Amino acid sequence: DRPVLVARDSGYEGSGPVRRILLAVAGGEDVPGSVAAAVAVAQRSSAEVLVLHARYVLPDATGIPFVDSASDAQQVVTRTVDALRKAGVTAIAHAPLGVGVARQIAEEATTWNADLIIMGSRRLSDLGSLFLGGVSHEVMHRSDRPVLVARREDPPKGVDKGNG
Repeated sequence: DRPVLVARDSGYEGSGPVRRILLAVAGGEDVPGSVAAAVAVAQRSSAEVLVLHARYVLPDATGIPFVDSASDAQQVVTRTVDALRKAGVTAIAHAPLGVGVARQIAEEATTWNADLIIMGSRRLSDLGSLFLGGVSHEVMHRSDRPVLVARREDPPKGVDKGNG
């Protein structure tokens, strides 16, 4: 239930203040915690934020997998950018991501020269992690940038949090 920052010794030369944050959101319970983390970091360092929507297979509250539509993805990005701007953070959006989400997040972080990647935690069950994989875990291995996995807000009552 705590945010986790992973900074690998990977040769990334960024050691100054955080000026560019890549915020990857998926549209679920990960968004509020991710936005809060991005606001907290961006306000302290006057960083700008690039919002990406990670369109990958997600289980709904019943456990049935689905993929957000392009219009749903755009709504999530628009709401996220609006929330960041309302908090006084400079924010822009990029086209929603598709297949190979972790690879695309890592590549976009390098291309955009992000100093930090912020992602939410879906807290999948062990079974869900087995079938869907851990995108944040894969991003940590693919990117040379520090990755902050933000605290996820508690799910609505009656929704199983899983044990992953």
